[in-house]
Amino acid sequence: MKLYDLKEDYFDIINTNNKAYWLGLLLSDGTIYKNNSSYTLGLTLLNEDSYLLSLLLNEINSDSKINIINNKYSNIKICNKRICESLISHGVVENKSMIAKLPNVDETLLPHLIRGIFDGDGTISISKNKNANTYRSRVKIVSGSPYLINSLHDVFTLWGVSSYKYFDKRGKGCHEVYITKKEDVKNFYKIIYENANIFMHRKKNKFINV
Repeated sequence: MKLYDLKEDYFDIINTNNKAYWLGLLLSDGTIYKNNSSYTLGLTLLNEDSYLLSLLLNEINSDSKINIINNKYSNIKICNKRICESLISHGVVENKSMIAKLPNVDETLLPHLIRGIFDGDGTISISKNKNANTYRSRVKIVSGSPYLINSLHDVFTLWGVSSYKYFDKRGKGCHEVYITKKEDVKNFYKIIYENANIFMHRKKNKFINV
């Protein structure tokens, strides 16, 4: 009997909150490597976020090890063709930075998918207004893919959250969708964290001061 029975079919169908979250995070920060018939999924995060790597490994019942890189990053590699092919079918493809698209999931799973994308490529910043004892906040998601930025903007509009798009015309491929109004930032927070079991703690905690 094997000590670890890898859930190779985990990503075949995205039908739970957790699966949607992991798909979003992998769409942002994951990498698929193909070498002939060999497939590898890689995910690298800051050391302070390495608990997410442990959660993912536990979720799919993997015995893969967490590797430390330059005392700053933590990385996992999962060598499994079926897992990689399932993720590829959902848009986590090789060299996806400039072509990534929002995966097609049930509407009820979109908040969890987008929370994963936000944890991978999003930021929330809070700064004090000059000459006033008030603060302004800004949520931003960046991507090399204009398709993903357009889709995120459309979803936010459906949620009643006002957002804005910026497309880099300098050829550096750093496009943005951002939210600046306080009430919209608060609504975004409420939507993506409702019924959330998995999230990046340091980003969620920053919303407390909004």
